[in-house]
Order: sequence, then structure tokens, then C-alpha cells
Amino acid sequence: MTVQIIENKEEFDEFIKNNENVMVYCGLTHCPPCRKIYPEFEKLTDKYKNIMFCKIIVDTLEDDCESHISDKLKLTKYPSFTLLNNQNILDSIVGPNITKVTQILECIGDDETVEF
Repeated sequence: MTVQIIENKEEFDEFIKNNENVMVYCGLTHCPPCRKIYPEFEKLTDKYKNIMFCKIIVDTLEDDCESHISDKLKLTKYPSFTLLNNQNILDSIVGPNITKVTQILECIGDDETVEF
């Protein structure tokens, strides 16, 4: 699977409206932890087939778009990861902790392994 790049509030609203389960990565262009963790985040897209992933680089958005997304996701620091279900926040992680991101994905993620 791929990560959808979100560049404006219309794309963001449409993406979360059209997908039941969404994991949102938010970062900044000048943030070394953001750049370091993103490749690890990207690898998760292949594991969870029922979750759609998107990437938002907040400091490249228009001003009104940045505040719209920040308000909607309750963003405070970066990198930030927010898990949504039907446009509602289920959980969020602040900081470059891929282990915690994986843990919240496990709550609703379907990695297509069968357990008996």
C-alpha cells in the first residue's frame, strides 16, 4: 500500500471521510526526528491492509489549512501520529516512537495473519 500525501484541507477532509480507518502522520520539513521516523512509518502500510495511511507536512500547508488540520487532530508537537476511525480520534502518539505507533495500529489493524 502507499501513503497518501495530503496537501490541503479538502484532500484531508475527503480522505478521512472516504476511509473508515486512517493513520495520519504529521511532520515538519525541518524536524530531524520527523525525517528519521517516516521510513519506518511507511513500512507499516504493507502490514495493515484495513488501514489507510496519509502524510501531512504541516509547515508546507497554507495557513488556514494548517490550523484546520491542527485543530481537527489536536496537534501540539511533531512528529505526530493519529489513528482515526470514522473520522473520530481513537488514539494519538507524539514523538518518534514507532513501537507505540505499531501498538495502536494493532488495536484495529488487520495484518491478514490467521490465529486459531
